[in-house]
Amino acid sequence: AGLSLVHRLNSLSSGTVDSESYGLGVTTKYEVDLWKRLRANRQASDLDVATTQEELHAVMQSLVSQVVLTWLDVLQAQQLLDIARKQLETNRTTLELIELRFNKGLASSLDVFQQRQAVARSEALLPPLEAQDAVLKHGLAVLLGKAPRTPLELGDSLFPALGTLPAYGLPVDLLAHRPDVRAAGLRLQSADWRVSAARANRLPALGLIGGFSFNSGDVDLLFDNWMTSLSASLTGPIFDAGRRRAEVERARAVVDERLNAYRAVVLRAVLEVENALVQLDRHGVYIETLGAQYNAALQTHSEALNRYRKGLNDYLPVLTALTNAQNLERSVVGAEHDLRVLRVQLHLALGGNWMNTAALNAPEEK
Repeated sequence: AGLSLVHRLNSLSSGTVDSESYGLGVTTKYEVDLWKRLRANRQASDLDVATTQEELHAVMQSLVSQVVLTWLDVLQAQQLLDIARKQLETNRTTLELIELRFNKGLASSLDVFQQRQAVARSEALLPPLEAQDAVLKHGLAVLLGKAPRTPLELGDSLFPALGTLPAYGLPVDLLAHRPDVRAAGLRLQSADWRVSAARANRLPALGLIGGFSFNSGDVDLLFDNWMTSLSASLTGPIFDAGRRRAEVERARAVVDERLNAYRAVVLRAVLEVENALVQLDRHGVYIETLGAQYNAALQTHSEALNRYRKGLNDYLPVLTALTNAQNLERSVVGAEHDLRVLRVQLHLALGGNWMNTAALNAPEEK
């Protein structure tokens, strides 16, 4: 649009006369989408927006899983710390009994030294466990958007009970449930539309040009007799040194690249689900055998202690059985922790659509 102002001053004998004249013109241009180039670009842009949303969902899923995994690590650290303190108390109590037997001539000095070594070993476990517990709580607080030293109300330190395995269906279900798979598929569709747009860009384009104008002399007829002109222009590439053709080839190469990326994402998703299922199955068996081993260690310690009290063997079998039982007790906690980590990884591998609901229900920033 253009606006011109001409100011003219005429000096007459009777006085001064001011006159002003105005001119206004507006031009618009509209391209007729003959070859669907504009439609292809619009479709590609819409798919790019949807891809960004799926990437956001993937980040949300990753963040939630990281919070849960860190929380499980905190529970494990707390349980190991509680067990280590109880074992230290048990070892100290046993040391007092051994020293009492030594004072009565019923135990040797070797028995006392061996039990003191067991007490020192239990004491050495506490500092790293206490540090690990504090570090994990700091990390969990930061993940929750709080300062590292913020007190967290975690409730009971026991691991949550596990329910039934989630329905994992067929591998094709991952195409609808995994946000990273959905994002890869949307990228592929967007690239395909870009090919269509690049191909259409090689063809002539039809543009419509419209305009209107008025002069100040026609101000009374401004809204009644404004002039309108409409013209069509057909433009097409005459010589561009092969740039548009090269753009088509580039767009096709992008499609091939994203097709291979989509295939890799799908294969990785299936692999993660299969690995999680196999590990869960085998880890369940491992926990059962580990529990049986721990029970056997407790029985061994009880029998060795009875024989020691009766003078049938020295203190070394008792100490060995006690050490094995305490080590296995801590191993059971670690195995239970790993089982829940595998369950989280399975849910992460299966994906889901809860991210859509969470995004829709998120409070808007003011």
